[in-house]
Amino acid sequence: LSGPACDLDFGARNVTLSGTLVVGSRTLTLAAGGLTVTGLLDARGTTAKPGGNVTLALGAGGLSLARGSGTAIDLEGFAAGGGTLTALVGGRVSLSGGDIDASALEPEAGGGTITLQQTAGSTPMSVGISIRANAGTDGIGGTITLQAHADLNVTDTGAITALGGFVDGGSIELDAEGGKLTVAGAAVIRAKAPSDSGGDGGDISVTAGSVEVDGTLDAGGGSDPSRDAGGQGGTIEIEARTGALTLMQGGQGLMVDGAAGNDGGEVDLTTDSPANGALTVSGPVSAHGSGGLSGRPAGGGTIDIESAHALTLAQSLDVTGVGGGSGVVTLAAQRDVVVNDTIDGRDPVGFGEVDVSAGHDLTFTGNSLRVNATLNGQGGSITALAGNNLTLTGSLLDASGAGTGAGSLISLGAGHNLSVDRTSTLNAKSEQGSGAPGGNIRLTAGSADLAGNLQVDGTVTATGHASTGAPPNPASIVLSGCQVTISGTGQVDSSGDSNARNLVIGRTGITISGKLHTTAAATGGSNTANYPVGTTPTVSGSNAVVPPFGPCAGGCAKPPCTARDTPAGCLVPCPACGNGAVEFPEQCDPPGCPTCDLHCQTLQPAGCVDANACTADSCDPVFGCINEPVADGSACDDANPCTTGDTCAAGVCGGGPPPNCDDGNVCTDDACDASTGCTHTPVVCPDDHNACNGAETCTPGMGCHHGSLVTCPAGQVCAPPTGECMPKHCSADGDCNDGNPCTADKCTSGFCTITSDPNGVCTDSDACNGTETCQAGVCTPGTPPACDDGNPCTNDGCDSVRGCVNAAIAGCCRTPSDCPGSNVCTSCVDNRCGVIDGCCTTNADCQGKVPCQTGTCIATQCQYTNAADGTPCGDTCHPADDCQGGSCVPGTPLACPPDGDVCTQDFCDPSSGCVHQPIAGCCHNDTECNDHDNCTRDACDPNTHLCSNALIDPFALCTSCSVDTDCDVIGRCAGQACGPAGVCIAVTALNCDDRLPDFNGVCHLDGAGQPQCS
Repeated sequence: LSGPACDLDFGARNVTLSGTLVVGSRTLTLAAGGLTVTGLLDARGTTAKPGGNVTLALGAGGLSLARGSGTAIDLEGFAAGGGTLTALVGGRVSLSGGDIDASALEPEAGGGTITLQQTAGSTPMSVGISIRANAGTDGIGGTITLQAHADLNVTDTGAITALGGFVDGGSIELDAEGGKLTVAGAAVIRAKAPSDSGGDGGDISVTAGSVEVDGTLDAGGGSDPSRDAGGQGGTIEIEARTGALTLMQGGQGLMVDGAAGNDGGEVDLTTDSPANGALTVSGPVSAHGSGGLSGRPAGGGTIDIESAHALTLAQSLDVTGVGGGSGVVTLAAQRDVVVNDTIDGRDPVGFGEVDVSAGHDLTFTGNSLRVNATLNGQGGSITALAGNNLTLTGSLLDASGAGTGAGSLISLGAGHNLSVDRTSTLNAKSEQGSGAPGGNIRLTAGSADLAGNLQVDGTVTATGHASTGAPPNPASIVLSGCQVTISGTGQVDSSGDSNARNLVIGRTGITISGKLHTTAAATGGSNTANYPVGTTPTVSGSNAVVPPFGPCAGGCAKPPCTARDTPAGCLVPCPACGNGAVEFPEQCDPPGCPTCDLHCQTLQPAGCVDANACTADSCDPVFGCINEPVADGSACDDANPCTTGDTCAAGVCGGGPPPNCDDGNVCTDDACDASTGCTHTPVVCPDDHNACNGAETCTPGMGCHHGSLVTCPAGQVCAPPTGECMPKHCSADGDCNDGNPCTADKCTSGFCTITSDPNGVCTDSDACNGTETCQAGVCTPGTPPACDDGNPCTNDGCDSVRGCVNAAIAGCCRTPSDCPGSNVCTSCVDNRCGVIDGCCTTNADCQGKVPCQTGTCIATQCQYTNAADGTPCGDTCHPADDCQGGSCVPGTPLACPPDGDVCTQDFCDPSSGCVHQPIAGCCHNDTECNDHDNCTRDACDPNTHLCSNALIDPFALCTSCSVDTDCDVIGRCAGQACGPAGVCIAVTALNCDDRLPDFNGVCHLDGAGQPQCS
């Protein structure tokens, strides 16, 4: 190709590129029904130039890359970096052979931009090639966006990379919201910074209806040559909108690790469907930090996994740090959560955080969850909350400190039962000899005032080593539930710290056959218990509770609550849900859809109806209310009258375009108010500050315009600022002539003066006014002349020049003899000449009187006989009419075809035939509407073909002109001139101040109409 840009349009035809199309750094737009590339589309930039800019607009034939090997679309570039590929495809997208490369070819250049968007079709988008937008060693990775209309499959041979340089990795977005997105086991998606670059990781975003990832997603930071100042990890976000999200074990999993000397990045995994959005993690997820070669610390990253359905963790999560503090892990699901593998949040200085929540059951099985410090620091925190049962089997939860660091927090809560089996251990200890306190452990069954039992068969340890003084936060363990049991294998120990304490709250009872130990009472340690009135804890063995249970403030035996906190210090009872009796703290009983949940609490929202048109509401007997988002694009109403065509998106009603509030009235300001809808506020017309044209008002169809003009007496003009009439400028008496014979019009000192003449005879040149006289400056008519001549056959009137006029009336008579050609058949009736009906003098008088009849005059009377059949009897418009039996029979009328002119009326005239009579006021174009007034906009309405001559500016006091004196009798001497648009404009008047030595102060116009001083 040559030139800076080229368009190749093949219409709806499918095209195959089998050779090489060289684009270089130019711009190419290729449109076709479909495109198959078996050759090379070469948009590679030459030295010092970037890659080209290629746009593919393809129809149902789709896009297919089927080159055996090598690059099929080359957008590599120098200088500004890789080029741009934008492919909008209305059919299948099959990428099976030949790469797409928009990488940089020099160190400081960035990767290019690749966008493949499938706009229609149900065939999956298939990616089995390498797609690259890599940066140079000092550049920024490029951007790759793949959007499928249905499914998107990245096969085992697929590799999508936007590697960065020294700055950042690139951005990769995969979108299949209309279907399923699959990443095969050997597939690789990388937006990381490479080794020795020192750059930060990039961003990978995956969104689809459902997602299955079996390959590798990597947005890690890149190491630097010193191995001490590498890049930070990037971001991976995966969201399943309508179905499940499954991370499988085929590849290396998800990685946003920090390079040596920097922190880990962030991973977010989300499902949105309460009905179908199960989330399973069977592949590793890593967001760890990496320490520098010289000991530079690094912190762990963040992993956030949230499911609108159930969540299963069957592979490890890593947010470990190296001296910068470990990271944060959040697991949340609206249904069950199962943790079957390790969550590692360890760091030499600790401070990690793990939060797990389940709407129903939460199960830890054969795993370790560790946020303990490993060198010298306080342990991190572990919080877990289940809406129903929480079970630990063969699990280790560790929030211990190291060195001089204290133990931290483990808090487990269950809406129903909580159990720690004999093979499970909970540690929040401090290190031997550290002098630091132990941690705090809270185990609560029946949390939020629900009914549930706590069973401890394993080890719960918060031992400390702050045995001197009074540590501000000594070790403590709180066990709470309806029935609290520490079995024979159970060991609960918070000993070691001064003032350490254990508290056991059994809302129905306490049984201890294992060990409940803390620091001796002599150094402030204490075991206390709260239990119902009428019961006592059941303790087996003298060494079970050490030291023995001590006294409680207000007593250890507590009455049952009958309402919240009533009586004070009461224990919430644990009624049997399902017995049909509503007992405090129950809100309903028995449980069941759609009003009562498994814990005999009222389902929320009430009846599971959330009043959201964008969710399908249902109730599950186990999991309660399910409010599943309806399909995106479903109609809804956002209750905002200022939006139309509202549709659902992700379960939320979003407003569409604004309504058309135009009421067609130019005199209202049309807007929309979110509370009332369309509003039509009356227009306030701006003041033009010209008092001579009245108050500005608005009229529909015309808009804002001035009011009534001020009319000034003769010789005066209106002053716009005040609206007052002022003397008119002049240069001679003639400039002041007001056309009134009864006034004396004078020009004095450049201004007109108008005075009344003395009363006397005047003339207004109208002979019909009689003798006129001046009365107070007004020429008043006298007695009009009498013009009636008494002749009924004359029209009597008065002409302003000739006086009385008595014009004869044509055809008027007083007797038959006055009529032209008078004979025995002539009549004079009501002064009109006529013919006596039926009277004749010759045969000719009888012809044409009766159609198809031949007349004969006999003794002044016409006698008729039938005309011969076939005798024509029509007119010009009815030429085929003929006589039959003495009557005129109609034939085919004359056809008058229209002339195609909208401004003529087409019809037949009996006297002249077909005519095309112009329609008064009709126009074809604007030129025909010219009213020769330069102050109006002349237009011909294309629909009505009627002229309009609206003022160009309703607010302007406009006067049409051809010369200056059309604007004022002294033209430019008065500061008025005829402008180039043919309207009067204000100009600076010539200064004829008589203080100037050469003038006497009077301005006049010369023969050419130009102002001169004299």
